[in-house]
This record gives sequence, structure tokens and C-alpha cells, in this order.
Amino acid sequence: MRILTIIFTALILTSCGEFSRSQKASSKEQHINSSELKINEQTVKPETEFEIVFTPRNKIEIIDAHIEGVNMYMGKIPLFFSQKDGSTYHAMGMVGVCSKREMVWQIQLRYRDVSSQLEKTATLNFVVTNA
Repeated sequence: MRILTIIFTALILTSCGEFSRSQKASSKEQHINSSELKINEQTVKPETEFEIVFTPRNKIEIIDAHIEGVNMYMGKIPLFFSQKDGSTYHAMGMVGVCSKREMVWQIQLRYRDVSSQLEKTATLNFVVTNA
């Protein structure tokens, strides 16, 4: 029992550990081959839902989408996109609070272009500041 307590405590203490990858944060909008991935909120706050919009140039099939920490490992947060109109996909996202004042997050969206059958990835980095 004592070993389980030690392991559990170690997992909690390291859950906000430094992530080996470091990238600069970009704006809340990214254009990829005329496709657009953006966050509809002016400011993203921890533990508050925000809308993510993807407008592809061609007809697509979404394979996988998630948010992950860039400057700290916080796990992967799944995203579930739904098609709102003929060419726009929407998802709601939410990120957690961590001990750092500024946290850099990245949206990763893997999709397949229906016409070319090529698999592509759209990414968008954004910064969340703890108040």
C-alpha cells in the first residue's frame, strides 16, 4: 500500500513537468494551403470552453484531433469536430490549469483530403495565461 501511495504521489507531482519540445506560440489563426484553423475567442482562459473552427479548402474527412501542451506535458485532450455547414467544422475545447503562468498549447488536426486521398495535419499554437 505504501508503494502505491508513493507512486501515486510521484505521478501527481510530475503531471505538470516540463515537456521536451519547445515552440513559440503563434496567433489564434493558422492558414494551411488555403485552409483555415482558428479559435473563435479573443482570449482563451483555463477551464473555460472555447470554440475551434476549421475551414478546409477541399472536401475532407477528419481522422483525429486533439490539444496537447507544448511547453509542459499535460496529456492529450480529444477534440470532436462536427460539420456545421458545407465546408466548416466546429469543436469545443477546454484546457486545464497548471503551475506555470503561461502555458503554450497546440491544436493538432489530422485529416484526409477526399479528392487527393492525402493525409494532412493542421496545427495551431496558442497561449493561455493563468490569472
